[in-house]
This record gives sequence, structure tokens and C-alpha cells, in this order.
Amino acid sequence: MSEIKQGKPIGKNRYEGQITIAMSLVFTLILSVFLSMVAAARSAALEVKLECAAQTAVYSLFSQYHKGLAQRYGLLFVDSSFGTDSPSYANLEDRLLLYFEKNMHPEGEQSLLFADDWFGVTDTAVTVSGVRTFTDMWCGAFYNQAVSYMKDLVSADLYEEVQGWIKVQEEYEIDGETVKEQNAELLKEASEAVGDEDWSVTKVYPQLDIMYFTRPATYLLAGDLQMSKKGINPANLLTFRDKNKGSEALEPEDMGNPWNDFCFSEYILSKFGHYGDVREDSALDYQVEYIIVGLPTDGENMTFVLNSIFYIRCAANIIPLLQSEEAKQIVKPISELLTIFKIPPQVSEALIYMLWCALESVADVHGLIDGERVELIKKYEDFTVSLEGLTSLGAELLPGEDEKEPVSEVGLAYEDYLRLFLTGIPRTVKATRCGDMIEADIRLTEGNEYFRLDGCVDAVSVEFAVHTSFGHFYTVDRKYDFF
Repeated sequence: MSEIKQGKPIGKNRYEGQITIAMSLVFTLILSVFLSMVAAARSAALEVKLECAAQTAVYSLFSQYHKGLAQRYGLLFVDSSFGTDSPSYANLEDRLLLYFEKNMHPEGEQSLLFADDWFGVTDTAVTVSGVRTFTDMWCGAFYNQAVSYMKDLVSADLYEEVQGWIKVQEEYEIDGETVKEQNAELLKEASEAVGDEDWSVTKVYPQLDIMYFTRPATYLLAGDLQMSKKGINPANLLTFRDKNKGSEALEPEDMGNPWNDFCFSEYILSKFGHYGDVREDSALDYQVEYIIVGLPTDGENMTFVLNSIFYIRCAANIIPLLQSEEAKQIVKPISELLTIFKIPPQVSEALIYMLWCALESVADVHGLIDGERVELIKKYEDFTVSLEGLTSLGAELLPGEDEKEPVSEVGLAYEDYLRLFLTGIPRTVKATRCGDMIEADIRLTEGNEYFRLDGCVDAVSVEFAVHTSFGHFYTVDRKYDFF
């Protein structure tokens, strides 16, 4: 066999080293496929890690909901000030970036194939593209949460009770229009008292929150009531202050359902204090009365409510008086007696009925603030004021304690009248005034002196991004809300 020399052809078309070259090409192809698979696996793994890190960062942020709002009001919102005096959405980005980076580079992560960072992440970024605050859409997010909270608590019994309130309103025309008009006038006066100064968007002054007033309520209606003298500074209230705004893209759904509005009124009665059920550590003792009236002092709000109840009682009490033959027999002699003053009987009878109705209504108001119940439309036999003594200019109008008849146990209580008034207040007004009370109360707690609801969010849209040393750029969008 002849010697084969290097580089020389063997046979007609065969050369020395052909198998080596072929194997090199095959190994090159295999290595290319393998490295492509590794790159694809790394890219897929990075996308999964990015997704998990982004989701965990959002969950970590929303786990920092404000505990005061959750415990006292059943609301879930994240305070973007995080205990400082300046709420900012940049604070949300900083928190999200911190959690995102910790999840992208967890402590104790083992290296792969001696690489400290197998994914080659060189830079991370977080951008909050949208938020929904407590105050957006006239506190619409708060309204949604409050309604959902009550729906989880109540049963069909409340629905039947609500239908009863609707019937009472329609039958006796308690539509809240008078309350709205008087509220508008009172708010105008309050605005003039505050002045035209622009309130700071980023600052509140907690040292000016609580004030005390000594202006008394109407004595005739309040009687021996020990009126609260608490008050709050309108300048610091949510209603009068400029507010931060969130993204319109994250507006809550429209809540125009009357059933939802009744649930919201029940939420107010369950979470806010009123006369006879004062909450501890509150800026105002009569919070529901404030939500109805909107003035900064307990005394003014209580006076307005008592006057409104008095007017309703007058309208209700005149009905049984005019229908009672016994009442007519009492009024007629008195009117005849007044003819000596040249007062026509028709005029004197009307005045006597009005006086009787007013006195009975005052007695009803006294009973309500004492915790009693009074039927909306009483029978004449249930009246506590008697005019029989006027014919002899003798007996007292109001009976003594021994003579006083027990008040009905099936009538309306003071809280029921508050419920009726709440149904006549627009949803946006109620929600905003609730925000006033929430802010004022939360600021009384430690570490929340500068708390403000327009810095609290319950929904965010976030974009997470990473750059790698391999020239790749990855992004992921996340949208999260409590409800």
C-alpha cells in the first residue's frame, strides 16, 4: 500500500482532511442552534421573571394600604405621601422601583454557569402612567367602595326598608329640595367667610384643623341639650381645597342606581357619628349632621337639623288636628274668645291651629333628641299638647311628667330623620363631605397630621422596563385596582 502524503489528493476527487472539515461545520451549526436555544430560553426566562417581578411589585405596593382607612371606614387606599406632608405619584414610582429591583435581583440568588447575572440586566425603570384617587369624579372611587362594603353586610331586609322610605318621601313630599336650597345658601355664606385665597395643593395645616365655638342652637328646640362646641377649619377641608387629580382613563363606573345611593346613606349612618351616637376621637361629634348641612361647627349643623325636623313635624301634625272633631270643639271657643280683640274667627282659628301644631312639634323634637320615637302621622289622641286650659286661662299647655303619655315605639327615631335628609342630598355632595370628615379624623391619629385624601389611590397603571447587556429592551404593563 503506497504512502499517503498530506495535502495530496487520494484518488480522483478525494482530499486529505475532508472529514475534519465536515465535522467542524456540523459542530458550528449545532453550536449555533444550541446558543440560539440558550438565548431564546434566557429571553423567555427574563420575560417570565419580568412578569413575576412586576406583579409582585404591584402587590407589594397595594399591600401598604392605609390601615386607618381600612380599620375605621372599611376602605382600601394607598397613601402616596407614605406619612410625609407631600403626597406625590413619584413616591409611588420610587416604591414600585424598589420592590421591582429587589425581585429582579433577589438576595441570595445563585449564579448560573459562573455568571453573576445570567440575564444581563443593566437598567430598570418604572413609570406610573395613570392613577385613580379618592377624590376623582367627586369621590367616585370612595362611593364605589362604600356601596360594595354595605352590599356585603346587608340583606334583603334593608331593601324592604328602603322601599318604605321611598313611599314616605313620595307620600309626604319630603324630597329634600328645601334642604338643598338652604344648604346652598349656607355654603355660600361659609365660602364668603373663608375668603378668596387659593388653598395650597400640596400643603395642609393640621394645627388649624380643630376649633371650638360657643354659638348656641335654638333654645326652644334644643331644650336642655348640651350642644357640642366643636368645629373645624373650612380652609383645610376637602370641599374647599384645591385637589390633586388622577387619570380620566381610570374613572370608576357610573353609580346612578338609587339602590346604591341608599346603600351609601346606610354606610354613612354606620361609619359616621351623630347626636346620640358620637364616635370617639372625632373632629366633630355630629358628623352625619355635617354631611347633611355642611357647616363647620356642630352647633350650626345641629340647629339646622332640628329646625328641619321641626318643619316636617309641623306639616305632619296639622293633618290630624284639622281632621279631628274634638280639636275643632276646643279651637272654636278659643277663637270666639279672641273676638273681643276684633280678630275674625277664621283668622283666629288658623292661628290657633298653627300655634297648637308648633307646640306639638316642639314636644316631638324634644322627644326625638331624648331617644324616643314619634310616629310620622300621629293620631289626635296621641298629642301631648293640650289647649283646653286656654278657655279658662288656667292649665299649662304641656303636661307634667306624671301626665305625659308614653311615646309610640313604632314611630321614627332621630336617626330615621337623618336617613330621610340624606336621601335628599346629592351623591357628590355626600361623598365629598364624607371626605371632609375622614380627613379631619385621620389627622387626629399619630403620624397622619398631614393626611389628605387626594393623595390616596386605589388604582394604578404602571409600565415596567428593563435593559440588558445583550442589547435587548423589555417592557410590561400592569393595571391594578382594589375594586
